[in-house]
Amino acid sequence: KKFTLEELYRYGVYGLDDSCEPVRPMKLTEYEKLSEIPDGRSVIISPHAKSSANIRMEYWEQLIREYSEQGYTIYTNAVGDEETLPGTIRFTAPLSAMQSVVERAGTFIGLRSGLCDVIQRAECNKIALYPDNYYSDTKWKTEEIFYLDGWENVVIR
Repeated sequence: KKFTLEELYRYGVYGLDDSCEPVRPMKLTEYEKLSEIPDGRSVIISPHAKSSANIRMEYWEQLIREYSEQGYTIYTNAVGDEETLPGTIRFTAPLSAMQSVVERAGTFIGLRSGLCDVIQRAECNKIALYPDNYYSDTKWKTEEIFYLDGWENVVIR
């Protein structure tokens, strides 16, 4: 059975029942240059995560090729010295504004990270990617622990 990180904390860590619902982030803002992102025809790709193994470059290249052929504008969410994927536009926004960004873009594809938790309830096409590995020294696969309900969860082998 796959369970979400919220469920892990709700039941396993805090011992709460189903009546306890997560609270939406309260200080979300709108990205100041939102009108510069093509509405519904953009993809925000987030290939970087501090707590996850990387996915092979060939996967990202194929993804970029497929969306480019369909006429999408493709951005790499990158901060500091993080690399921009070839064939994409470098993009950086405050975490508080990322929900407005992905909703405007229409599609978010990212390596499972904390950013996915920040935009978990955004209204757009959301795809979380997981490397095919076990979480730490457990018997559970990464996607089984960090599964996101309401998202397309994809394991990259």
